[in-house]
Parts: sequence; C-alpha cells; structure tokens
Amino acid sequence: MCTSCGHDLAPNDLIPIMSWLRLKGKCRYCGEPISVRYTIVESIGGISAVVWTLALGINLRAALAFIASGVVTVVAYIIYDKIKEKGQTE
Repeated sequence: MCTSCGHDLAPNDLIPIMSWLRLKGKCRYCGEPISVRYTIVESIGGISAVVWTLALGINLRAALAFIASGVVTVVAYIIYDKIKEKGQTE
C-alpha cells in the first residue's frame, strides 16, 4: 500500500529494489516519492540472507541468524527515528 495515497500496490510493484528503480522511486498511482528507506531495508535483508546462507549453509542456524539480523535492522531504524524525532522537537 502506498503510504501517500493508500492505494493497494499491484504484485509487480512489490518486487524488492527492482520495482523502486523501475518506477523511479515514485508511486505508480499518485506520483509521490517512495522513501528510499524501503529499498535500503530490502537490500540489507537480501545481503543478510546471502551472507548467512554462505557462512552457515541452509539450516536452522542460518534462518535464526537471518531473523536476528532483521530484528537488529528494525530496532536500528526505530532508534534512528526516535533520535531524528527528538532532534526536530528541540
């Protein structure tokens, strides 16, 4: 769903990174910019999956490491948002 217009995105708009590049970083429906944050998070997730799979193989340990990496990424963005928000209110 577009965070600007609320339109449900089509399946071909949900391909990580490629759809953001194809749409030039804008919503197909309203033309508003799509945050580069989504592309960064998708890239981190993809790189993390490749690294953990190469390091540990395809097994439960790799899956748990990938999940832990995802949690760390989410927490890092939450902390970043809180710091940014606090800086804007002062």
